[in-house]
Amino acid sequence: MSFLRRLYYDAFSSFYDPFVRFHSKDKQEGLRGFLVARVKVPEGGLVLDLCTGTGAVALAFAKARKDASLVVGLDFSRGMLRRAKPKALSLGLCNVALVQAAANALPFKPETFHAVTCSHAFYELNALEMASMLKEARRVLRPGGMLFVMEHETPKKPILRVLFAIRMLTVGLKGLHTLKDELPCFSASFEGVTKETSPSGDSKLIIATKQYKTHGGALG
Repeated sequence: MSFLRRLYYDAFSSFYDPFVRFHSKDKQEGLRGFLVARVKVPEGGLVLDLCTGTGAVALAFAKARKDASLVVGLDFSRGMLRRAKPKALSLGLCNVALVQAAANALPFKPETFHAVTCSHAFYELNALEMASMLKEARRVLRPGGMLFVMEHETPKKPILRVLFAIRMLTVGLKGLHTLKDELPCFSASFEGVTKETSPSGDSKLIIATKQYKTHGGALG
Protein backbone atom coordinates (compact mmCIF):
# COMPACT_ATOMS: atom_id res chain seq x y z
CA MET A 1 0.00 0.00 0.00
CA SER A 2 1.54 3.30 -1.07
CA PHE A 3 2.20 6.16 1.34
CA LEU A 4 0.30 8.60 -0.90
CA ARG A 5 -2.74 6.32 -0.99
CA ARG A 6 -2.72 6.13 2.79
CA LEU A 7 -2.58 9.91 3.02
CA TYR A 8 -5.53 10.15 0.61
CA TYR A 9 -7.71 7.84 2.70
CA ASP A 10 -6.65 9.53 5.94
CA ALA A 11 -7.87 12.84 4.49
CA PHE A 12 -10.99 11.31 2.92
CA SER A 13 -11.99 9.78 6.26
CA SER A 14 -13.24 13.19 7.42
CA PHE A 15 -15.86 13.20 4.66
CA TYR A 16 -16.44 9.48 4.09
CA ASP A 17 -19.48 8.87 6.30
CA PRO A 18 -21.36 12.03 5.21
CA PHE A 19 -20.55 11.16 1.59
CA VAL A 20 -22.06 7.66 1.95
CA ARG A 21 -25.12 8.97 3.83
CA PHE A 22 -25.77 11.58 1.15
CA HIS A 23 -25.46 9.25 -1.81
CA SER A 24 -26.73 5.85 -0.78
CA LYS A 25 -27.68 5.43 2.86
CA ASP A 26 -30.59 3.04 2.38
CA LYS A 27 -28.78 0.99 -0.27
CA GLN A 28 -25.64 0.66 1.83
CA GLU A 29 -27.60 -0.39 4.92
CA GLY A 30 -29.41 -3.01 2.86
CA LEU A 31 -26.15 -4.35 1.46
CA ARG A 32 -24.59 -4.54 4.93
CA GLY A 33 -27.62 -6.47 6.16
CA PHE A 34 -27.35 -8.85 3.19
CA LEU A 35 -23.67 -9.49 3.88
CA VAL A 36 -24.02 -9.89 7.64
CA ALA A 37 -26.87 -12.35 7.21
CA ARG A 38 -24.73 -14.57 4.98
CA VAL A 39 -21.81 -14.79 7.43
CA LYS A 40 -22.29 -17.74 9.78
CA VAL A 41 -19.84 -18.36 12.62
CA PRO A 42 -20.11 -20.48 15.77
CA GLU A 43 -20.77 -18.97 19.18
CA GLY A 44 -17.67 -17.09 20.23
CA GLY A 45 -16.41 -17.11 16.65
CA LEU A 46 -13.87 -14.64 15.31
CA VAL A 47 -14.56 -12.44 12.28
CA LEU A 48 -12.06 -10.26 10.41
CA ASP A 49 -13.33 -7.36 8.28
CA LEU A 50 -10.66 -6.28 5.81
CA CYS A 51 -10.45 -2.69 4.54
CA THR A 52 -13.03 -1.83 7.18
CA GLY A 53 -12.88 1.93 6.58
CA THR A 54 -14.96 3.66 9.25
CA GLY A 55 -16.21 0.27 10.42
CA ALA A 56 -19.67 0.03 8.86
CA VAL A 57 -19.62 -3.73 8.19
CA ALA A 58 -17.61 -4.64 11.29
CA LEU A 59 -19.96 -2.69 13.55
CA ALA A 60 -23.05 -4.10 11.83
CA PHE A 61 -21.81 -7.63 12.42
CA ALA A 62 -20.74 -6.92 16.00
CA LYS A 63 -24.17 -5.45 16.71
CA ALA A 64 -25.97 -8.42 15.15
CA ARG A 65 -23.85 -10.95 17.08
CA LYS A 66 -23.34 -8.92 20.24
CA ASP A 67 -23.43 -11.94 22.54
CA ALA A 68 -21.25 -14.24 20.48
CA SER A 69 -18.38 -12.99 18.34
CA LEU A 70 -15.31 -10.80 18.38
CA VAL A 71 -15.05 -8.74 15.22
CA VAL A 72 -11.71 -7.28 14.14
CA GLY A 73 -11.92 -4.32 11.77
CA LEU A 74 -8.66 -3.86 9.87
CA ASP A 75 -7.63 -0.92 7.69
CA PHE A 76 -4.34 0.63 6.58
CA SER A 77 -5.72 4.15 7.18
CA ARG A 78 -5.40 5.49 10.71
CA GLY A 79 -7.82 8.26 9.80
CA MET A 80 -10.54 5.77 8.91
CA LEU A 81 -10.03 3.82 12.14
CA ARG A 82 -10.20 7.02 14.19
CA ARG A 83 -13.69 7.52 12.78
CA ALA A 84 -14.68 3.94 13.54
CA LYS A 85 -13.70 3.95 17.22
CA PRO A 86 -16.24 6.52 18.52
CA LYS A 87 -18.96 4.83 16.48
CA ALA A 88 -18.28 1.55 18.28
CA LEU A 89 -18.27 3.30 21.65
CA SER A 90 -21.54 5.12 20.92
CA LEU A 91 -23.18 1.77 20.13
CA GLY A 92 -21.85 0.25 23.35
CA LEU A 93 -20.07 -2.51 21.47
CA CYS A 94 -17.42 -4.34 23.46
CA ASN A 95 -16.84 -7.09 20.90
CA VAL A 96 -14.98 -4.97 18.34
CA ALA A 97 -11.24 -4.50 17.93
CA LEU A 98 -9.66 -2.12 15.42
CA VAL A 99 -6.27 -2.84 13.88
CA GLN A 100 -4.16 -0.73 11.53
CA ALA A 101 -2.46 -2.93 8.94
CA ALA A 102 -2.45 -3.73 5.23
CA ALA A 103 -4.91 -6.33 3.93
CA ASN A 104 -2.11 -8.10 2.07
CA ALA A 105 0.16 -8.38 5.14
CA LEU A 106 -2.04 -9.47 8.03
CA PRO A 107 -0.53 -9.40 11.54
CA PHE A 108 -2.34 -12.54 12.72
CA LYS A 109 -1.38 -16.16 13.29
CA PRO A 110 -2.53 -18.81 10.80
CA GLU A 111 -6.02 -20.27 11.24
CA THR A 112 -7.25 -17.56 13.62
CA PHE A 113 -10.61 -16.53 12.14
CA HIS A 114 -13.84 -18.35 11.34
CA ALA A 115 -14.80 -15.80 8.66
CA VAL A 116 -13.18 -12.94 6.74
CA THR A 117 -15.19 -10.18 5.05
CA CYS A 118 -14.35 -7.33 2.67
CA SER A 119 -16.98 -4.92 1.41
CA HIS A 120 -16.55 -2.75 -1.70
CA ALA A 121 -12.78 -2.42 -1.32
CA PHE A 122 -11.30 -5.35 -3.24
CA TYR A 123 -11.32 -3.41 -6.52
CA GLU A 124 -9.31 -0.62 -4.85
CA LEU A 125 -6.30 -2.96 -4.77
CA ASN A 126 -3.98 -3.56 -7.69
CA ALA A 127 -3.64 -7.04 -9.16
CA LEU A 128 -0.67 -8.04 -6.99
CA GLU A 129 -2.36 -6.76 -3.86
CA MET A 130 -5.54 -8.67 -4.74
CA ALA A 131 -3.63 -11.94 -5.09
CA SER A 132 -1.66 -11.45 -1.88
CA MET A 133 -4.79 -10.41 0.04
CA LEU A 134 -6.52 -13.64 -0.98
CA LYS A 135 -3.50 -15.69 0.11
CA GLU A 136 -3.40 -13.88 3.42
CA ALA A 137 -7.14 -14.33 3.95
CA ARG A 138 -6.73 -18.05 3.38
CA ARG A 139 -3.78 -18.20 5.77
CA VAL A 140 -5.65 -16.64 8.70
CA LEU A 141 -8.87 -18.60 8.11
CA ARG A 142 -9.51 -21.79 10.02
CA PRO A 143 -10.24 -24.94 8.00
CA GLY A 144 -13.85 -24.70 6.89
CA GLY A 145 -13.74 -20.91 7.26
CA MET A 146 -15.15 -18.64 4.58
CA LEU A 147 -14.17 -15.42 2.84
CA PHE A 148 -16.98 -13.04 1.84
CA VAL A 149 -16.09 -10.32 -0.67
CA MET A 150 -18.81 -7.89 -1.73
CA GLU A 151 -18.20 -5.69 -4.77
CA HIS A 152 -20.07 -3.62 -7.31
CA GLU A 153 -21.59 -5.60 -10.13
CA THR A 154 -20.69 -4.52 -13.66
CA PRO A 155 -23.31 -1.87 -14.60
CA LYS A 156 -25.75 -2.69 -17.38
CA LYS A 157 -26.07 0.83 -18.76
CA PRO A 158 -23.37 1.52 -21.43
CA ILE A 159 -22.18 4.85 -19.98
CA LEU A 160 -21.89 3.40 -16.48
CA ARG A 161 -20.07 0.37 -17.86
CA VAL A 162 -17.46 2.65 -19.44
CA LEU A 163 -17.00 4.59 -16.18
CA PHE A 164 -16.71 1.33 -14.28
CA ALA A 165 -14.05 0.06 -16.71
CA ILE A 166 -12.09 3.31 -16.27
CA ARG A 167 -12.22 2.82 -12.51
CA MET A 168 -10.85 -0.69 -12.89
CA LEU A 169 -8.06 0.60 -15.11
CA THR A 170 -6.89 2.88 -12.29
CA VAL A 171 -5.49 -0.23 -10.57
CA GLY A 172 -3.72 -1.33 -13.75
CA LEU A 173 -4.52 -3.28 -16.89
CA LYS A 174 -4.68 -6.46 -14.84
CA GLY A 175 -7.67 -4.96 -13.05
CA LEU A 176 -9.84 -5.57 -16.11
CA HIS A 177 -8.41 -9.08 -16.40
CA THR A 178 -9.39 -9.75 -12.78
CA LEU A 179 -12.89 -8.48 -13.47
CA LYS A 180 -13.18 -10.74 -16.51
CA ASP A 181 -11.82 -13.85 -14.75
CA GLU A 182 -12.98 -13.05 -11.26
CA LEU A 183 -13.85 -16.50 -9.96
CA PRO A 184 -10.60 -18.10 -11.23
CA CYS A 185 -8.76 -15.32 -9.38
CA PHE A 186 -10.36 -16.48 -6.13
CA SER A 187 -9.98 -20.15 -7.01
CA ALA A 188 -6.22 -19.73 -7.11
CA SER A 189 -6.31 -19.48 -3.30
CA PHE A 190 -9.56 -21.22 -2.34
CA GLU A 191 -11.17 -24.55 -3.18
CA GLY A 192 -14.87 -23.63 -3.12
CA VAL A 193 -15.90 -20.36 -4.81
CA THR A 194 -19.44 -19.20 -5.54
CA LYS A 195 -21.05 -15.90 -6.46
CA GLU A 196 -24.40 -14.41 -5.46
CA THR A 197 -26.16 -11.22 -6.54
CA SER A 198 -27.47 -8.79 -3.96
CA PRO A 199 -31.25 -8.15 -3.79
CA SER A 200 -30.69 -4.74 -5.41
CA GLY A 201 -28.77 -6.32 -8.29
CA ASP A 202 -26.08 -3.64 -8.02
CA SER A 203 -23.58 -5.68 -6.02
CA LYS A 204 -22.28 -9.22 -5.94
CA LEU A 205 -21.07 -11.38 -3.10
CA ILE A 206 -18.23 -13.79 -3.79
CA ILE A 207 -17.97 -16.57 -1.21
CA ALA A 208 -14.78 -18.63 -1.02
CA THR A 209 -14.30 -21.58 1.33
CA LYS A 210 -11.11 -22.91 2.85
CA GLN A 211 -11.98 -26.56 2.82
CA TYR A 212 -10.87 -29.12 5.36
CA LYS A 213 -8.10 -31.58 4.59
CA THR A 214 -8.38 -35.24 5.38
CA HIS A 215 -5.54 -37.15 7.03
CA GLY A 216 -4.44 -38.27 3.59
CA GLY A 217 -4.08 -34.66 2.45
CA ALA A 218 -7.10 -34.63 0.14
CA LEU A 219 -9.66 -31.86 0.37
CA GLY A 220 -12.91 -32.72 2.05
